[in-house]
Amino acid sequence: MDYKSDVKPTDSPREAVNKIINARRSGDVVILVGDCTINYDGRAWSYAEGRHSVIINPSGSVVIHHSSSVKAKNWQPKGAETTVDINEDDEVVVQSVRTNPEEDLTVRFTNLIKSVHYEPDADDINLKGSEKEIHKYIYDNPSVIDDQFVPEKMEKDVKTGDIDIFGHINGKPAVVEVKRKKAQQEDVGQLRRYMDMFEDAVGFLVAPSITQPAEDVLIDEYGFNYVQLSPSVVLED
Repeated sequence: MDYKSDVKPTDSPREAVNKIINARRSGDVVILVGDCTINYDGRAWSYAEGRHSVIINPSGSVVIHHSSSVKAKNWQPKGAETTVDINEDDEVVVQSVRTNPEEDLTVRFTNLIKSVHYEPDADDINLKGSEKEIHKYIYDNPSVIDDQFVPEKMEKDVKTGDIDIFGHINGKPAVVEVKRKKAQQEDVGQLRRYMDMFEDAVGFLVAPSITQPAEDVLIDEYGFNYVQLSPSVVLED
C-alpha cells in the first residue's frame, strides 16, 4: 500500500492523515476537499463553514477556495508553519501559523471527502536522496539507529499506515519513521500513532534536522528517540 497516495473516501481519518503527512514530507502539493470549519485569527478575525478545497504547497503556503467565488477565501503565504494532524474527535485538522505578523489559520474537516497529491516538479526529486533510498541505507546499516537494532521489514503495513522500518531492540518492537526534510510536530504525531499499535515498543524519528517544539514533544512528552541522518550521507555511501 502506498501511504503517500491520494486519500479515498473509504480511508479512516488516521489513514488519511498519514497519507497527507507522507505526501507533504515527499514535497508534494496536497489538495484537500471536504466539509470543514475555517477559523482565522490575525490582522482580522473570520469564521466560515461549508464545503471547501484547501491547497497546501511544499513552501508552507495555504490557499482555501469555495465554489461561490473565484477568489481565495483565506490564505497564508510562503514560509508559514503548516501542519496536518488529527484531533480528539478524529477530525483532520490543518493549521497554518505565522509569527510576523501573528496569524493563525485553522481548518477542521468534519468530513474529508478526498485529498489529491502530486509532485510539483520532478527535476530535483533525487538531488538529496529519496526516502526509499534512506530506508534501504538504514536497513543495510542498522547501527545508525542503535547498536542493538535488528531490522525485520521495510514498509510494514499496519492499520494506521505504513511503518518505514520495523524491527527489534533487545526483544522489544522498534519503530523507525524516516523524513528526508526537517521533522515537524506532525511527524511526531505520525510516529506516535504507529507506536500505539505495540506494547513496550521503542520509537525513532530519523531526519536531517528537527524543530525545537517537535523535539520537545518527541523526547520529553513521548520518550521517543531522535536520530540525525542527512540524505547526503546516503548518497555518499
